[in-house]
Formats: sequence, structure tokens, C-alpha cells
Amino acid sequence: DMDNEPQWRREADKCAEYYDHKQADAERVQRSIDLGEPLSITNLIQRTINGALGQEAKSRLNWKAEADSGAFAEVAAVLNERLHETQREAETDKAVSDAYSSQLRTGIGWVEVSRSPDPLAYPYRVTAVHRNEVWWDWRARESDKSDARWVVRQKWVDLDEAVTAFPQFREVLEIGCHTGPITDAMARTLLTSEGQFESIYHTRRSFSRVEEEWLDNSLRKRVRFYSVYYKRPKVEVALALGTRRVKFNPKNPLHITLVQSKAAKLIKGPSAEIRHAMFAGPYRLFDVALKGRRFPLIPFVCYSCDDDQSPYGLVHGMIGPQDEFNERRSRLLWLLKAKQVFVDDDALAENYNNFVDLAREVMRPDAMFVLNANRRNPQGLRVENNMGLQKEQADVMMNAQQLIQDVPGIYNALLGNGREGATSGVALNNLVEQSTTSLGETSDNYRTSRRAVGEAVVELMIEDLTDPDLPMEIGTGKKKRTVILNTFNERGIPVNHVEDAAVRVALGDIPTTAAFKAQQQINLANMAGQVGNDPISKPIIVAAMLEASDIEHGAIYARWIRQQVGIPEPTEIEDDDFVQMEQAKQQGMAQQQQIQQAAAVAEVKDKEAGAAQKQSAAELNQAKVIEIGARLAQPQQPANDEDALINDAMAEARQPPQRQGLSGNVAA
Repeated sequence: DMDNEPQWRREADKCAEYYDHKQADAERVQRSIDLGEPLSITNLIQRTINGALGQEAKSRLNWKAEADSGAFAEVAAVLNERLHETQREAETDKAVSDAYSSQLRTGIGWVEVSRSPDPLAYPYRVTAVHRNEVWWDWRARESDKSDARWVVRQKWVDLDEAVTAFPQFREVLEIGCHTGPITDAMARTLLTSEGQFESIYHTRRSFSRVEEEWLDNSLRKRVRFYSVYYKRPKVEVALALGTRRVKFNPKNPLHITLVQSKAAKLIKGPSAEIRHAMFAGPYRLFDVALKGRRFPLIPFVCYSCDDDQSPYGLVHGMIGPQDEFNERRSRLLWLLKAKQVFVDDDALAENYNNFVDLAREVMRPDAMFVLNANRRNPQGLRVENNMGLQKEQADVMMNAQQLIQDVPGIYNALLGNGREGATSGVALNNLVEQSTTSLGETSDNYRTSRRAVGEAVVELMIEDLTDPDLPMEIGTGKKKRTVILNTFNERGIPVNHVEDAAVRVALGDIPTTAAFKAQQQINLANMAGQVGNDPISKPIIVAAMLEASDIEHGAIYARWIRQQVGIPEPTEIEDDDFVQMEQAKQQGMAQQQQIQQAAAVAEVKDKEAGAAQKQSAAELNQAKVIEIGARLAQPQQPANDEDALINDAMAEARQPPQRQGLSGNVAA
């Protein structure tokens, strides 16, 4: 299959060469030498492709592990934290960006997700793989090659590195890759394994490939390793829980419980397991089954041909306009200095110069010719410039330059050039949006492949998190806590079992990208305009704007603003703190409402007491008036005594009533 694949690699190599300024082939160089035409190369492809590559770095997406149910929220939190750590330590963004660059330039890029063999390195390894190291099943029709039967990676490895990596196969590597006579020391090491010695040489003699294809003993001892990932058909039993399917594990108590309670059912049918076989030349070192259901080599495909699914990128359609531009520019430069010479056979004085001297000197601005004084035609030597075709050549050249951007659909606004005539911000944003839309299929394939890389990393993490009662610390500061994985509760029900967790990997904006930060600044500015001079909201928004900006010491200024208004730092606030603050706020509001109700009741009682006091005073005055009238009806006393009695009674009746207390009793 590898020998019979479509012939796409040479075209992909040519696209990479055009991106790398290698745009002149041997035929054009020879023609330039023969005609004296200047060889002009102006690389317009690289700048156009770099504009599209910059969009990936500007709007990069982040991995995010999400649980389908709240029962596995803690498992998702653990995977999320480790996923972000891997993204930082394994430099996954660099590997994905390199694969995306190869995707746009040559049509396909590859990322390998594996475990690092170096015990001193980070345990997970995410690296970009060159396209010429990978072969795959051409009968696959899916863009992610998930339906392929096999994927192979070839790589030259130094023999000493191979022996260090596989010490158990030291004999096979050293003897099988040896060219020349076997020394006595080597023979002594093989005395105890003479049968294996014969097997090694029989395997080598029966190998159908030429030795130069897998063995390099010329300058340094190297051997070509073949890492073969293939699918083997196999009947599997799956546990069906709704729409979710997982491989049934008879040793898993949760699976047994689900089947016994009829909450899930078992489904048996044809499937496949992925195996990994490693070859050093013709020698198979191992062949083991992998736990996952995907190949560790993940493709990033730009476009695929309809007939044979061979990949091609954006540069594929830009080569023609690029050649046309270089051709026309070289021709224009040639026309600017080219001379057309019309000369009679007797025009020159042969004693001083000949036609060879004329052809050489005519290109000089200070050319000198000695003419024959006895020539038949006074105008026997005429030098002209052919300037008539310059405009046509320039028009065709500019058309080719525009085609380089029109073919992939990338406008000048995306490249920072406003040649389309758009000056307003809305118009420029529309052109950038149109450029992004024209790359819709490419961007969709990129997002699918990037998510597949994150899922492959999560699969390796799940394999390493299967120990029972495994404590894992998540969070920082006040949010730091310990989560116990693969445990059971008091009723024996599995809790936080990573193997059974329904967790998926999604993509979200990375807060550190320029696009995300710009959008965040716009949103915060709009919020600041809406809140106005609110004493609570405005300091919070201004502090957030300072932290989200690129201003030097912005975080320090934001912290100072929060200290001035008494706002705690975001890292010092927990989710529980918000709950407690809300509860305290509600309790304070309830207490204030109780105080207001009590004050209202007291005010009503005060008014009632005042009314009672006024009524009592009125009744008292009326009683005194009656008493005075009764006294007046009695026999008259001496005038002085009667006047004094009347005056005293009237003075007492005119006194204002005393204020009523809160108890409701009238003051004496």
C-alpha cells in the first residue's frame, strides 16, 4: 500500500519549497543564463500564508474537560487541571501550530500523542511529525483517518540510541544491523543463542526491501524504525447505557450492578482493537494491543481530492500566479535595460571594434563605438529600447499578484494592507470576516483535529488514574482541596471512577490570546459606560480592565484600587464566600425589615396613646366645668372667696394636657 499510494508527496514538497523562497527550478535558471534575463524572485506566498497562520495564534482555542453529569464533576475537574498542565509542560500549542502550518502549506500535518520514554522528562509527549515520515491507508475516506486500517511512521534512529531504548533487543540490533565480518568478540556473545543468530540472518536475507532503505552504515550507524499502528477485527461486548457505549469490564462492580439492575444492557458485535508493532528494519521487536480506540497519530488536513483523497493546501493553487508574477517581473526588469541594435555590416570600424564589442558595450550607459567613415548608410547603426510592452507586462504582473490572494480567498485587510479601499473599521472588519469565512473548511478541520489531540491526551491520563482510592489535589489557594478517585461510598456504590466517567473534551477561547483580550476589553468598556459613576460597580470594572490590559504594573494598580474601596481580590473569594455574603445580606435585610416593622408598630401605638390622652384631657375639663357649675349653683360665698375659686378652676382647665408615654398611661 505504501508503494502504491497516489503521487502527492512531490507536489507537497514543491509547495513547501515555494513557501521557503525556493521558486526557481533548474530550467528557469538555465534560460535566464542563456537569454541574459535577470532572475527575479519575489515571494508573495509566504506573506499570504503567514496572515492565515497568525489568525490561529491570535484566536487559539483551549481544551476543556466537561462532565456529562454532576456525578463526575470532580473527575472532570481533575482531568481539567492535568490537561492544562500538559498543555503548558508538553508545549502542545507549539506542536499543533506546526501541524497547522504544514496543513495550510502542504495539505496535511501530523501530531503524535505518546508517552515520553525519558524518565526525566514530562510523562506525556505531544510533538509535530513531518508528513514524509507518515504513511496511511489510502482507502480511508474520513478527514481524520479514523476509518483507516493502518498508519505507519518511519524514522531513522542512531543504533546506540536504539540499543539504549530497547536493551532487551541489543543482540538483534547489533548483529542484525551489522555489515561485514563477525568478530570473535561478537561470536562469543552469540554462543548461547546460536539459533537466534541463524534466525537473525535468515530474516535479513529474506527481507524484500533493499538494504539502503532501512540501514545506513556509510557515515553513521543508523537503522530505520517502522512504528506500525493497525486495526485487528475483534468481537467486543459493550455496556449500553442510554446513548453511551463503553467496553464491558466483568471485574468492574459498577458494570455488574448496572447489568443486574437492568439499568444497562450488554451488546455484542464486531469491532476492532488497535495494536502497535515496532520494527527495526525487517526485525519485529514487539506487537502489543493499545487501550484506546484511536491512532496516536492525528492528521490535520486542509483539503482532500475527490478521487483519491490525496491532501493539498492553500499553496497548491498559488504556484501558478507566483510563477507568472516572477516571470513578468523578470521580463520587466529585462525590458528596462534591454537594447535593440540595428547595424549594417559596414557600420563599424573593424580596426577599433567589432560586433562582439558592440553587443557587450551596448548595455553600458557610457558605451563608445567607432564607426566606419566610409559606410554606405549614415544611419547604419541604430540602438533602440522596446518600451511598448512594458505596460502590458506590468498589468499582467499585477493581475498575478492579486490572484495569489484571490485563490485562497485572503483579503489585504487580513494582511494589514488596505488596498481594497476600505477605510472604516466596520468595512475592514467585514473584509477580515470574509477572509476567515473563506477558510471555513480549513478552520473546521483544524478544530476537529485539535480536539482529537486533547482527547488523545485525556485517554493517556485516564490510563494513569485507575489506582483505587487515589488522592488528587486540585485548585490553588483557598480553593485547594483533595479529591479521592476510584473509591466507594458507605453503601458500596462506586464514586469518582475515572474509567467510567462520562467526560468529553471541548474547545474554548484561551484568555491569553490577543483576540480574547481585545474582546474582553470591549465588553468591559461597554459595561463601564453603562454603570456610569456608580461607586460600587465602577471600581470593579476599572480594576478588571487594568488586569486584562497590557499596561505595565496593571495588576498592581488593580489591587490598589480594590484596597481603596474595600473590594477583596478575586483569588481570595471562594464560591462559598459568595454564598455566605448573600446569606448575610439577606439576614441583614430581614433584620432591617423587622426594625422597620417594630418602628411602625410603635408609631401607631404612640398615635393611639396621644388620641387617648387628648380624650382624657377633654373629659377632665368637662368634669371640672360641671363641678364649677355645681359650685356656682350653691349659696354664694363672699365675693373674694368666689372669685378665687372661679379663677383657680379656670386656670386649671386652661393648662395643656401632659404628653402620653409609650406605655399608654397618662402622665400625672
